Amino acid sequence: MEEYKIEILREIKSFLVSLDFQVSEEYTSGVFAFDIIAKNESETYLIKVTYNIDTIRSDVVIEMQRFSVSFKISSLIIGVRSGAGLLEDGILYFRHGMPIMTLGTFKEYVKGNRPYIYSGPGGYYVPIDGKKMQEARVSSGCSIGYVSGKIGLSRRSISLYESGSSTTLDVFEKLVEILKSDISKSIDLLELSKEWKVFPEIESDEDIFIKMARKLLIDFGIMTETFRRFPFNAVGKNDEADTIIMGLFEDIENSSSRFPKIRKISDFLDKDPLIIVEEQTDRDFFGGCAIVSLSKIREEGLSKILNKREKKEE
Repeated sequence: MEEYKIEILREIKSFLVSLDFQVSEEYTSGVFAFDIIAKNESETYLIKVTYNIDTIRSDVVIEMQRFSVSFKISSLIIGVRSGAGLLEDGILYFRHGMPIMTLGTFKEYVKGNRPYIYSGPGGYYVPIDGKKMQEARVSSGCSIGYVSGKIGLSRRSISLYESGSSTTLDVFEKLVEILKSDISKSIDLLELSKEWKVFPEIESDEDIFIKMARKLLIDFGIMTETFRRFPFNAVGKNDEADTIIMGLFEDIENSSSRFPKIRKISDFLDKDPLIIVEEQTDRDFFGGCAIVSLSKIREEGLSKILNKREKKEE
C-alpha cells in the first residue's frame, strides 16, 4: 500500500502546484501525523494520505486537530477505502472527528465544488441551510404544517431543519422536490476545524527536560503545548498571540538533525523557529534556527533575548 500512497501524494502535489499552491516537502516516514502541507494566498491544508481509513489512530487525529487549531488551518485525510468498501466521491467521511475524502472529492473541493453529503451512523446526511430553506418555503407558499405532512415528519423536525440541523439524504431529496430549491449547506473544512475544542495532549512519558522547559516558558507568559508526531515538538504563544515553532532538546549534537526540518516547516508557515536546549551555548543560531538555553531564559526572559537578537540581525 506504501507505493499506492506515494502515487496518490504525487498526484495531489501535481494537482495543487498546477493551481499555484506551494507544497511542503513530504513527511512520510511514518513518524509524523501528516504527509504534506499546502498553501496559497487564502487556504492552507494539512494533509495525510491513508489507504484504509479504518486504520487511522486517534492519537494521530488529535495531533492534526491540535495543530489545525493552533495555526487556524484545514486538516483532512485522503483515503481510498474502509472495511465496508471503496469510499465514494462527493461524500465526506469521518474517523475520530477528522474529515476524510477521496482524492476526487478533494480536487473538487479545492476547485470550489464542496461536498454537502456526509457519512454518519445509519447512512448519508445533508446539512441544511436554514435560511435558504425558510426563504424557499415562504416563497413557494408552503406552511411548516404542509411540508411536514407531505414528508411525514413532525412540524418540530421541519423547524429544526430551518434552524440549520442536518437531515438524512432521502428526507433532503423530498424537501428539494417540494420546495424546488437547493437548500443544502456545503461543508467547509476550515469551519469544521473552528468547531474543534482545544484537545488535550496525549498522555506520554514526557521527558524531564521538556516538562522543565514548558514550566519555565509558562512562567514567562509563553503558553506551550507539545507535539509528538510533528518535525518540531512544541508550539508557544505569547500575550500578543504570536506563534513560535519550537524544538525542546537537552543538547544540540544529538538533536541537530531535527533543526533543518524545524526550519523548513517554520519558513513554510511564516513562523520563527526556536530551539531551546538545556546546556549552555555561545551560539545564537544553529541550522537556521535561533537557539537559547534554559539558564539564559531564566536570567533574562525569552522575549528580551529574542528582541536583542532581532536588533542584531537588523
